[in-house]
Amino acid sequence: MAVMSASHLQQEQDWEVSVTTEVEHYLETLQQCLPHQNKRWRKTVEPDYCGIDQDKAVSRLRLHPRQNSQEKAAVGAESFKLEKKEAAVATSTWLEQFHEGPGIHTKKSLEKALQQQQPPSHYRRTQYLHLTNRSICLFFLSPLSLCSASPPSSCQLWRRFQLNEIHKRGDVILGGLFEVHYTSVFSEQTFTSEPLQPRCQGFDMLGFRHAMTMAFAIDEINRNTKLLPNLTLGYSIYDNCGALVIGFSGALSLAGGREEQFHLQHNCSGTPPVLAIVGDSYSTFSIAESNLLGLYKMPMVSYFATCSCLSDRQRYPTFFRTIPSDAFQVRAMIQILKRFGWTWVGLLVSDDDYGLHVARSFQSDLSRSGGGCLAYLEVLPWDSDPHHLKRIVHVMKTSTARVVMLFAHEIHVLKLLEEVVRQNVTGLQWLASEAWTTAAVLQTPHFMPYLEGTLGIAIRRGEIPGLKEFLLRIRPKIHEEKKHRHSIVQQFWEHTFQCRFVPPPAGWLEAGGALCTGQEDLRKAETGILDVSNLRPEYNIYKAVYALAYALDDMLQCVPGRGPFSGSSCATLQRLEPWQLVHYLEKINFTTSFGDQVSFDENGDALPIYDVMNWLWLPDGRTKVQNVGEVKETVFKGGELTLDENKIFWNFQPKQPPRSVCSESCPPGTRMARKKGEPECCFDCIFCSDGKISNTTVGFAVLLGYIGLLAILSFLLAFLARNLPDNFNEAKFITFSMLIFCAVWVAFVPAYVNSPGKYADAVEVFAILASSFGLLKGRVKVMWTSLDSNLLSLMHFMLSFYFPSAVSSASSSTSCRLQGQFHLNGMHKAGDVVLGGLFEIHFFSAFQDLSFTSEQQQPTCNGFDVLGFRQAQSMVFTISEINRNSNLLPNVTLGYTLYDNCVTLGIGFRAALSLASGQEEQFTLEKTCEGAPPVLGIVGDDSSTRSIAISSVLGLYRVPMVSYFATCACLSNRDKFPSFFRTIPSDAFQVRALIQILNRFRWTWVGLLVSEDDYGLHAARSFQSDLAKSGEACLAYLEVLPWGKDPDELSRIVGVMKESTARVVIAFAHESDMINLLNEVMRQNVTGLQWLASEAWTTAAVLQTPRFMPYLGGTLGIAIRRGEIPGLKEFLLRIRPDKHHNISYGNNMVNQFWEHTFQCRFAPPPAGWLEAGGALCTGDEQLENVETEFLDVSNLRPEYNVYKAVYALAYALDDMLQCVPGRGPFSRSSCATLQRLEPWQLVYYLRKINFTTPFGDQVLFDDNGDVVPIYDVMNWLWLPDGRTKVQNVGEVKETVFKVEVLTLDEKKIFWNFQPKQPPRSVCSESCPPGTRMARKKGEPECCFDCIPCSDGKISNNTDSMECISCPDDFWSNSKRDNCVPKKTEFLSYREPLGICLTTSSLLGTLICSVVLGIFIYHRSTPIVRANNSELSFLLLVSLKLCFLCSLLFIGRPRLWTCQLRHAAFGISFVLCVSCILVKTMVVLAVFKASKPGGGASLKWFGALQQRGTVLGLTSIQAAICTTWLVSASPSPHKNTQYHNDKIVYECVVGSTVGFAVLLGYIGLLAILSFLLAFLARNLPDNFNEAKFITFSMLIFCAVWVAFVPAYVNSPGKYADAVEVFAILASSLGLLVALFGPKCYIILLRPERNTKKAIMGRRIAK
Repeated sequence: MAVMSASHLQQEQDWEVSVTTEVEHYLETLQQCLPHQNKRWRKTVEPDYCGIDQDKAVSRLRLHPRQNSQEKAAVGAESFKLEKKEAAVATSTWLEQFHEGPGIHTKKSLEKALQQQQPPSHYRRTQYLHLTNRSICLFFLSPLSLCSASPPSSCQLWRRFQLNEIHKRGDVILGGLFEVHYTSVFSEQTFTSEPLQPRCQGFDMLGFRHAMTMAFAIDEINRNTKLLPNLTLGYSIYDNCGALVIGFSGALSLAGGREEQFHLQHNCSGTPPVLAIVGDSYSTFSIAESNLLGLYKMPMVSYFATCSCLSDRQRYPTFFRTIPSDAFQVRAMIQILKRFGWTWVGLLVSDDDYGLHVARSFQSDLSRSGGGCLAYLEVLPWDSDPHHLKRIVHVMKTSTARVVMLFAHEIHVLKLLEEVVRQNVTGLQWLASEAWTTAAVLQTPHFMPYLEGTLGIAIRRGEIPGLKEFLLRIRPKIHEEKKHRHSIVQQFWEHTFQCRFVPPPAGWLEAGGALCTGQEDLRKAETGILDVSNLRPEYNIYKAVYALAYALDDMLQCVPGRGPFSGSSCATLQRLEPWQLVHYLEKINFTTSFGDQVSFDENGDALPIYDVMNWLWLPDGRTKVQNVGEVKETVFKGGELTLDENKIFWNFQPKQPPRSVCSESCPPGTRMARKKGEPECCFDCIFCSDGKISNTTVGFAVLLGYIGLLAILSFLLAFLARNLPDNFNEAKFITFSMLIFCAVWVAFVPAYVNSPGKYADAVEVFAILASSFGLLKGRVKVMWTSLDSNLLSLMHFMLSFYFPSAVSSASSSTSCRLQGQFHLNGMHKAGDVVLGGLFEIHFFSAFQDLSFTSEQQQPTCNGFDVLGFRQAQSMVFTISEINRNSNLLPNVTLGYTLYDNCVTLGIGFRAALSLASGQEEQFTLEKTCEGAPPVLGIVGDDSSTRSIAISSVLGLYRVPMVSYFATCACLSNRDKFPSFFRTIPSDAFQVRALIQILNRFRWTWVGLLVSEDDYGLHAARSFQSDLAKSGEACLAYLEVLPWGKDPDELSRIVGVMKESTARVVIAFAHESDMINLLNEVMRQNVTGLQWLASEAWTTAAVLQTPRFMPYLGGTLGIAIRRGEIPGLKEFLLRIRPDKHHNISYGNNMVNQFWEHTFQCRFAPPPAGWLEAGGALCTGDEQLENVETEFLDVSNLRPEYNVYKAVYALAYALDDMLQCVPGRGPFSRSSCATLQRLEPWQLVYYLRKINFTTPFGDQVLFDDNGDVVPIYDVMNWLWLPDGRTKVQNVGEVKETVFKVEVLTLDEKKIFWNFQPKQPPRSVCSESCPPGTRMARKKGEPECCFDCIPCSDGKISNNTDSMECISCPDDFWSNSKRDNCVPKKTEFLSYREPLGICLTTSSLLGTLICSVVLGIFIYHRSTPIVRANNSELSFLLLVSLKLCFLCSLLFIGRPRLWTCQLRHAAFGISFVLCVSCILVKTMVVLAVFKASKPGGGASLKWFGALQQRGTVLGLTSIQAAICTTWLVSASPSPHKNTQYHNDKIVYECVVGSTVGFAVLLGYIGLLAILSFLLAFLARNLPDNFNEAKFITFSMLIFCAVWVAFVPAYVNSPGKYADAVEVFAILASSLGLLVALFGPKCYIILLRPERNTKKAIMGRRIAK
């Protein structure tokens, strides 16, 4: 460089002073501008910028807004290694371009800027050479943009969200968030390249109409000359695409503004980019977005988010809504239940904040109202799991509850109803929430048979005149569409007309697609957007926009000096603070054109009113949703239900509301007996015992109770007012009259109960007259008491310059100031790379009232948490250990920035944002314009709820976050939390681990208590789902512990525990929740419970006290894996406070710990501290001399997780630094370096880490960011000396095959029961063998009855679902647990009946033989010879055969006996009857021959003819038997039809016809014989056997006529016995009748056995 002359040098100095002065002026202005930035910036330069290639030109620079101009100039010069003049020139040029508008500036633009400042040419050239090799680049981690549109240097937005949007300019801009698309698709998160943003799919016409309603309302307000005159409203509307991450991005963009729309004046004053936001439509989205916007006090007015949790002003101080809270909707539903007497209902809710908080409110309100009980509570799966849905519908189907309440979104209802249709579950009365009451997608013929008659709560319908005409005027602006390809109007146009704007997608025209012109006619399009007959969400949007407009109008009408703010000041558009608009929003009160009043209560809720709708299916197939009433809240906070019941359509026969009760009311004569362990609505009606009656019902008791309640209330109020001035004061009279009234009726109750008959009536009449007379003595006057209600609110901060609001507040017309700075308890250490940490150093925080009339005070943290501080120090120790490790991160020094979250979401959120944005004191760039981010990664947070909120924001920028204590299973969702990791297992694994323990001890009936936050609610969801899948156990109850100390709710919950038969209680809750619960457990003295603890309180020392141990002794719990950290205790002992920074909020943790431990204060102490005897801290106190759990490192659990989290980040960073250029994982095989690190690059390496700790535990993350799960199983032991010991009794871990393995040392477990054994906790005892389980309808699967197996079936296992039928030849034993061979039954020789029949048969045979012997012996006697001795002998032989054939019917049937028995029977009897028939015929022939001319008849009845006739007749029977045996032979058969438990052996006849012919033939001969004998009965007695034959045949026929029905109706062996009896009886009858008289004469009256005697009788006659 040439040597400069003196004049040139002077010119340089003058120019330097001039430029420096200008720089100081601009930097002073910049001090207020920079805090309002919202986007990250990244440099895009030409190849020669900063002397590096464009791809490598990523530089960072922080300009510190809190520093004065000289400090800023010095920092700039030091950062860039420039002379002060160079920095001045560079900064001055940049600032001049700062106000010129948007644009990316290159070398030429900088050269032009330099030429405007003309120093000597040689100096200009020199500085130009310096400047062109160094670029001023800004890197802002906060997502808010610069005051100006864009920086004039060559930097661009680091990350810009691609959002579907629509905008309109105005003096004031309102923001909107709407669901214009149903769903979004996320790209795969590989982290090897810049992550792609999600794509929106499924255009939602109704969502677009919602957005257009906001545009219409703003247009209408702009045309209204009375509202906001001389002010034009604009709007910026974004699409949330039904995805939280996109809705969050939209909210950030609205809060930070878009550079194209946001231009401030030179004095940095102006309105914010967006004054307020209308939206969001989802409760979950609104919770997340309002958490963030609440930091800025930016008002947000939702039109569809109903979650009652949003009414919490401490958490959501700037949230408002024009739709009623779910708390009111729940009360409205309960009103409907009471109206129709439905006391037994089912509740289905969606798996999100909307559904889960409704379930919590409904359970609580229903219990308090006493108007009903829940039959079941089921959470619909978010992912529409078919198995889960099938189980839920099965529960509905088997339940006795006929009324089902459903709080869910349309998509969940749709999936549920598909399963309802599949299982054909009819006969249900549905009660719909406002989310689906008017859903047209459900009003189809497919679903209406099931949904017809539905009653639902609907958003108030309204009318918006002019909206349809406005919608018809919608036109896309084609020129703007080219710049904004994500325009909502353009997407609507393309969807409606099925066309595409230029340029169309590739292949669109080739496929025949049309191009959009923008001139298409909406009137000709079939679109639901033009149907404005049923405006419900739209009406809420309309009211929301007008609420903001009226609030703004009230603000602008403020009179200076009479304003509501400090100094009686007013707010103006030029210096507006967001909290000022919140103040006016709280005060608005106007009436819409439709006649509805709009105002907000102290919780930001609108005056609640709902329509009650009824679903009607018309005969023509159309569906009509008709309005049948309304429910609204009165000024006294009471719900008023109005219904036109005549209009309601019921889908039941008859057309009446259904009955839905667990138990019918007990009639007089019975009493209610509660079923232990079941809801109060379930009871038995027990008859009164003898001598007792019940002649009252519940109704009479309720009637008297209500009268008594009013009387007592009147008495109390009058008593309080008795001492008021006597003038016009009737309080004394009312007190006296109510005293008489109460005394009378208190005495009435026992008198009435104990008075019989007419005396009871007399007592009641007397009580009526006495109380009425007492009231008559006083004077009644209506008294109204106005109660003052205090507004409860919570103070939040304004966001600091790290993450500033887009509002510029000017302290004067020429300078800007910071909105505010967070006062966070912190601890810092500088390093090459800085890690962030979020820890619980204080137990709670105190907030100021939110009056919104002055700048908000920051909360204060109270209650120092020594264990939380030890966790923070564990991170400090780990970083120190890594810095000393030469093998890990060599040549890199780690630093840290730790903050205290004070167990408050708002403070934790602020701390995370401060970490992400960095602190100016620690963030300095090198001369190459490059540098690392302020914080590389964050360790924390310890709460699931805070981790969800924080990770939702940090995930937008892929900043890695490694939690050590957040266990919610929801955090495993990589779409929502792409950069979240954790070193503690997910609750999903913890739930499975607890189920393993339940299975181990066979506890099948358990209660579940969860905290009212994400941790508890998601754990409940997982537990219900996994427990149902396992099928091993059931929930007796599920209760949500209240967040605060709600004594009524806690009393109710403990009452449920006490009444339940479940002896095992699982608690997913925090220490504070358990303390409140256990206090109530102690009060009610609920003992005998086995507690199962989650990891949140398993090792909580605060619960291990003699006060609680009688109840908690023997507790089993899941605990975080214990680890050892060598050297930690020595490190903790070396901690010393920083005496010089104890006042600073940024580095005060150690000092607070010191003051807490030694009960002293650092100078300067608080006022009055020394006077009260307090000591001053010196910083030299010795920790060794203090008894503090801080130094107890024997049980390191969360600390061990912190240790692993820090090492995980360190190993990931180490892997990144070891990357070889050209072999890297990123685009073009590049590597990441500290100088140009993108957060998503570190996330890539975090996913790959795999190391082992010195304690031997492997650390690596799965695809969801979860660590390899392992838990210790702990047991609470109460020692005899009163001490408590929490001992390790096992572990549960997951194998490589994703299987949980539980290891327990049961001998070590202490059980708090007698005997020292695990308790039994079952709903129903196991069913023993011989029984089966019978599910109780409407109750959990674990509740069942044991039904004995029916006859012939067995169950040989415990808890058999079904009984097994025994094989055919087997039968169940008496215990029904085994099959035994069936007893066989037949007519046996060994049984009494068989013996009797056998004896009778043999006796008959013997008698026949004796008679035959007698006849043979006396064959020559006249009486034998006169009775045809030959036929008599043959007849005796046949009778003998008849007696003997009966023996064939006795004994086990065999083939030969079956074949022979009927043949022998038939032939023997035919032979016998044939002989009788021939004898009868011979008698007739003989006496006929004795008459004149009758001798010829004897020639036909000679001896030969007689034999031939007998043989012939018998041969016919033989032929019949032969034919029968050949064609269908009788055979033995095992008959099981008569008896199930016996086998009846019998002979089947084979052919019924054959058997009938056989019997018929015998009967024919018998009848013929009887007739012939009857005809011959009057012949002379001599040689006349006709009478005996007649008598014998009469006996024979009578026997066999009786035989037929007896035989047919006799089963088994009894049929054989009947047949044998018939054979014996008929045979014996023939024997006695025919041969008895002859034997009598032969043996006893031989004198009559002579020819003379025989002939003499004949002569005598």
